[in-house]
Amino acid sequence: MTKMIRLTEKLRQLARSDEQRVARNRLLSLMQSVVGIGTYFLVMRYVLAVAGLGGVGLWSLTMGFVAFIRVMDLTGAGGLARMVALNPDNERLRSEYVDTVTAFIVALYAVLSMIAYLPLRYAMAGSVAPGTEIIAHALLVWAMISLPLNVAGMAQLSAIDGLGRADIRSMLNIAGFVLYGLLAAILVSSQGILGLAYAQIAQYALLLVASRVVLTRRLPSLRLVPSRFSRKAAGQALHYGFRLQASSIPMSLFDPLTRVVLGRWIGLEALGIYDLSYKLAGNVRTLLQAGMNPFLPEFARLWSTDKAAARAHHAMVSARAIRTVAIAYTVLILATPAFSLFFLSQVSAEFFFSVAVLSLGWGVASVGLATQLFARAAGALRWSIAGQWLLLMLGAALVYLATRSYEFIYVAIAVAIAIATGHMVAFAGETRMLTLTPFGTGKQAITSLAALAGFVAIAALAAGAVVMMGNW
Repeated sequence: MTKMIRLTEKLRQLARSDEQRVARNRLLSLMQSVVGIGTYFLVMRYVLAVAGLGGVGLWSLTMGFVAFIRVMDLTGAGGLARMVALNPDNERLRSEYVDTVTAFIVALYAVLSMIAYLPLRYAMAGSVAPGTEIIAHALLVWAMISLPLNVAGMAQLSAIDGLGRADIRSMLNIAGFVLYGLLAAILVSSQGILGLAYAQIAQYALLLVASRVVLTRRLPSLRLVPSRFSRKAAGQALHYGFRLQASSIPMSLFDPLTRVVLGRWIGLEALGIYDLSYKLAGNVRTLLQAGMNPFLPEFARLWSTDKAAARAHHAMVSARAIRTVAIAYTVLILATPAFSLFFLSQVSAEFFFSVAVLSLGWGVASVGLATQLFARAAGALRWSIAGQWLLLMLGAALVYLATRSYEFIYVAIAVAIAIATGHMVAFAGETRMLTLTPFGTGKQAITSLAALAGFVAIAALAAGAVVMMGNW
């Protein structure tokens, strides 16, 4: 009897320890996103003061072109967290995964960059105004140099997540954001928009080196420079990476395509406004997801041992997440005039409308955040892939039609419809396939649905009010 009591007490202590660890990881992940988003918008406000909306648009256009290279990324870098988490007792296999994926990233991006350079340079030259080709070309070169540093660093950070140390990953990212903000403040004033590229390279280099040092401490068989390559690990990484990329390719194409057509057919200033409003709405989702990412290893471990417990845990997490999504996007819409004054020194009708519509799209899409994480943990990516491809096909058609009007507000509507539709199809499919209850049960479900309905009503009223005013 005494032994049973001791065992029970030990299990309770372990449970409390796990809860504390997850809470710490979530808190620091949230802080990471707050610092990252805050740094981005402070830097963009400074760029607006130095280079205007055209400078913001040119930076957005460059990032859009470089994003095309990532379409062919089959390294499985983003899936390292899952691969590492599923092998908690095999330090050698964990190290092989990390080294194999890292080496693959370096080789793949060296080849992709050489292939893509000339086509991207030609396409970008035709998308900017005469006289800006030289600066656009320089931005493209530096952005392409920063790309492999970024992806390799993301792989190391993902591996740290898989070790259950999202807190360390968050602290490293916070340090990177602080460095980026400080260097941008120094370099943009003297180098113009190129200063952003230099600051970004420094940020990515810091994250790659620092995260690799952390991994060598946690996985003693690792070295600072990757020293092993496993065919088995490569095959598993490719298999999961292919499925992961199949679900992310559509967004990897859709977002840069939207930026390219906006910049080419409507103008860099309109692209600047769109980019700011898109980042505002999209970064709220990023903020929410950052607070939930630490649940992915938990979902993966529970799913592999007790599926009923995993589903119950998902229901609790998802219901809370949906209420948080509704509140967060409602606050964003109500605060949009303040953001407009901060960025543009005036309350812009175009900016307000764009933020409201994109918030509606991203808010509806974020209803399935917890379910998407759960499906990834379970290795069930089929509906995520289907939803993302629907997003691309529907979005491409709608954005093409919207650009014919030469009004970027119609592009914002097209993007919002595509994002909401694609993610809701994935959410519905994953819910049915994994037999989940994402809204919770009883009163929990009622409050979740009521909060969601209230947010949708506020977003629709805000967008409708701007249209009724007719102040364009």
